[in-house]
Amino acid sequence: MRRTFETRGMRMISNPPGMFADALLPPAHRLPEIECCPAGDARTREAFAHITAVNFDIPLTVARAVYDPERAWAGAYRGFVGFVKGRPVSIVATVAAANVLGVYSLSTLPEFRRRGYGEALLREALNRECARTGLRQLALQSTDAGYSLYRRIGFRDVTRFSVWLTK
Repeated sequence: MRRTFETRGMRMISNPPGMFADALLPPAHRLPEIECCPAGDARTREAFAHITAVNFDIPLTVARAVYDPERAWAGAYRGFVGFVKGRPVSIVATVAAANVLGVYSLSTLPEFRRRGYGEALLREALNRECARTGLRQLALQSTDAGYSLYRRIGFRDVTRFSVWLTK
């Protein structure tokens, strides 16, 4: 596969793990309070776009084009924004499909990282979505930054993805 893609002018940019959990383990420590708000109104859509742009190195105009329209949140893709003292600091999204709840885009603004806000938001969003859908099994594709968190809360590696880009 590698040779085939490379001869066509592509390069592998990452090989992240696909992870799965039947349930989350209890928190290892007390988590901070975070207000979990569904993305939907103008304020939460803008916050989701802004945090996406900052944390995933995506131009803000692109993030806004994807996440600002109301239709972005009309289907199975559900986003949540975590607020601390009124300030948006973290995001996560879910998709219910094939009897599994997929987790996407968990991230926290750099100045709020390593305080437990991402984990607190993730747990609250998953509690809500598991209750809404009746699903309990969870799946995600991890980044290097999130891998230790996901392992600590009960996810295990089940596969690896190869992500390729043109050179």
